[in-house]
Amino acid sequence: MIISKEEYLNNLLDSFCKYEEKLNILSNKAYPSDIVKKFIENDLKMIITEFKKIAHNDLKNNEDFFSDKTILANNIWDQGHLQRIAKVVANTDFKSHPLEIMNVFRDLIKDIEKNDFEILTIPREEMNFSFSEIWFKLKMFLEKELNMTGFTVNKKFIKLTFPQNHKNNLLLSGIFFHEIGHYLVEENNFADKIFQKINFNSDDFLSLRRCVYANNGNQLGQVELVNIFRRYYLINWIKELLSDILAVYTVGPGFVFSMFDFVINNTSINNFYNENLSNACSVSHPRFSFRFNLMVKALKELKIYNELPELLKTKIKSYTDAYANSNNQQQNRSGNIRINNINYTVQESKFMFQKLENIINDLIPHMLAESKQLLGVRNIISKNKLNQAEKLAEQRIKEVIPPNEFNNTAAAPIAIINSGWYAKFLYKNSLKKRVGKIDGKNGDYDLNLLINDLMKYSLRTSRIQRRWQD
Repeated sequence: MIISKEEYLNNLLDSFCKYEEKLNILSNKAYPSDIVKKFIENDLKMIITEFKKIAHNDLKNNEDFFSDKTILANNIWDQGHLQRIAKVVANTDFKSHPLEIMNVFRDLIKDIEKNDFEILTIPREEMNFSFSEIWFKLKMFLEKELNMTGFTVNKKFIKLTFPQNHKNNLLLSGIFFHEIGHYLVEENNFADKIFQKINFNSDDFLSLRRCVYANNGNQLGQVELVNIFRRYYLINWIKELLSDILAVYTVGPGFVFSMFDFVINNTSINNFYNENLSNACSVSHPRFSFRFNLMVKALKELKIYNELPELLKTKIKSYTDAYANSNNQQQNRSGNIRINNINYTVQESKFMFQKLENIINDLIPHMLAESKQLLGVRNIISKNKLNQAEKLAEQRIKEVIPPNEFNNTAAAPIAIINSGWYAKFLYKNSLKKRVGKIDGKNGDYDLNLLINDLMKYSLRTSRIQRRWQD
């Protein structure tokens, strides 16, 4: 051996001790919830103490081989599970906690999942969002494989990352609902259930064999084809589209306009000028025009699209048309993938992506129906909530009054979020006349700031009002 067992274990113990020091530092920070501090001081410290004990016991015995427990502890460490948790905890604090919208997410997830959880918010410089559970699977693994007991926090910890500059941008909060959709899809094995509904004997699916090549003379039959698209392309597209549907069903047009705004933020000026908007498919995402069409389909399926003010429908149509008519062309390219130790080459082309879209189109009725079932009736946006949003925009935001109540009753959070978009599109000129500093010199920045401030206040106060009224 290059190094001895003793040297290896000493190095491993050194890493564990440094991690323990980091936990001591983290336990002295302030967090949005006392549960986070308890999680550090009790559970994370208990794990690293047990890992140290396992490594030290192996160090004391005279055997040349590592114990099974040491191998397990070492694998968990090498895979970075504990380090990632510490990094998330280190980056969450009061300053990074967008309180008003977090309360909306908590209520939504708790109603759907019925599980206890904490949300850890992590600001990032880049324009990106993500939402994932970081703790519960590791906890269950440790309980099963290392017989660890005595965990004091029996909660899920959900990591939510967001662009730091948009912490308080409630107009962009619809994107958060898409990320919550990803979380719900993963936690409920939702994409796998939909994938199983594919007709693997259809001409569209079997024709994908023309786009995949098995290297080194390996077989490529229907079973291999199913395994490939269970791991790549189709399964990823299903996850994205389900997350879009869940977001539309939850927040309605508020998500659609957030999505448009997000896409604009990530598009270069040259692409706008040349009508060359990025509308290409990839291994992870379907093209934007396909996604936008599905969002509109979901709005129509809820029977709320036709209820929207004409200006909002015109906005939606202009965006969907712009991407549908983009000059951006799908590039033919090849990529290598590996499944079950076999290498395959995938030839991406317009033909392949059209077949994938045909397959997805057959799944859409199932995706819409299953999404409704997962969310439950009271978490799905309704005509009443959108009517409330329109009235809040007209009667309150337009008059620079917080939209926290409607007819002397606390306004629904989803109605408040949508009211911001209604006000921005329908009453921009009215707000400019009423508020002197919204003069257009900063574009829509001052307008957005005003609307966001009114929405933030309203989400906070309407929550208090609902508690009184209940």
